[in-house]
Amino acid sequence: PMKAEFKKVRRILVRGVNWVGDTILSYPTVQRLKTAFPDCHLAVLIPNHLIDLWKTFPYVDEIIPFEKNSLGTVWRDLEISHSLKKRRFDLAIILPRSFRSAFQIYLARIPIRIGYKEGRSFFLTHPIQRREEVLRIHRIHYYQRLIEPLEVPEGGASPKIFLREEDRKWAEQYLRNLDILNGKFLIGLNPGATYGLAKCWSPSRFGELGRRLSENWKASVIIFGRREERPIAKEILDHLKGGGY
Repeated sequence: PMKAEFKKVRRILVRGVNWVGDTILSYPTVQRLKTAFPDCHLAVLIPNHLIDLWKTFPYVDEIIPFEKNSLGTVWRDLEISHSLKKRRFDLAIILPRSFRSAFQIYLARIPIRIGYKEGRSFFLTHPIQRREEVLRIHRIHYYQRLIEPLEVPEGGASPKIFLREEDRKWAEQYLRNLDILNGKFLIGLNPGATYGLAKCWSPSRFGELGRRLSENWKASVIIFGRREERPIAKEILDHLKGGGY
């Protein structure tokens, strides 16, 4: 059963992560929170470049964006904290493990503050250890560990992106223009990463994977990426020998 201190919660803040991929992997945690507290107001505090990823997510009631480049100033921290304090949150889940993310929530005087310790226990009411086994689990479960003190029911582990109808129509038209809306399996590869090749699988391996998918599953393979990742995409396409886009 849920502890008495958590049963009184009416307003929840989730300090979201800072990157696109991590945001999607945090969806199940936020969904479980909202499902466990359906009558609560749930807000996310996020960098403004991630707004579009949260706009269509149905388990959030409010999006509080901030300028990520401004986080380096104490004055900006105080502004954010003052804004949060006026909203009178009861509970905050801090997904990032940075000092600053916990400091902002502490300044907002939110009564219950949950996050990984990481040398910032003073700012948290419920610090959680990042033990060795936590570092080995999938990122989805890594974030869900942070809501274990709430004893919320288990939920689905697979993240789902909710699209607007206009996004679906745009994608359908784009695929039609490529002439690949033909009933085949459609598989996307995104081989790049924010900090470059050090975090990436080898393009030759992506190419081999794409080739096998194309041959064995008769699949169409689409490569996604940023403009500066075009050389990587070209190398993969060379392996696919006409089986990719």
